[in-house]
Amino acid sequence: ADSRGLAAKREIHLTIIGSDTAEKILASFERLNPEEKQRKLAEIRELARKISWELNFPPEFYYIKKNYNDPDPNNPERTIQETRESIIQVVNTDGLKQFYKQLQETVGLELAIPFPHVTLFTTSTREDKRQRGIGIYSDSDFRSLNPEKIKN
Repeated sequence: ADSRGLAAKREIHLTIIGSDTAEKILASFERLNPEEKQRKLAEIRELARKISWELNFPPEFYYIKKNYNDPDPNNPERTIQETRESIIQVVNTDGLKQFYKQLQETVGLELAIPFPHVTLFTTSTREDKRQRGIGIYSDSDFRSLNPEKIKN
């Protein structure tokens, strides 16, 4: 991490439902009345509580890099280019697969299972995003980033 100029993340988490997946689920709820929507959300919360979230952290680390072109909040006609870099650790958990199997049944959607990992170190060419990781929503998304395995 030091040789690549990456800093340790201040907080570490395992993403269960990423923003893309959450948006897809919420969009599907638009056809529901408010009571049905609240019932579905309660079912998802209960499902998350019931799952055994046993996590295993094998010594498997990857360096990844991704370029972004975000809209400039001050000028919608411009984009701001950014490059983010991260070192992640793979997480093994059967709970995520179980959760997504039941989640798909609950919401009636086909959803990609997230690539289970934690982001340990990050950097960005934008100062305001140095602590941001790179959103990895599935195994194919991870592979598309051409991850570089870090030898122990």
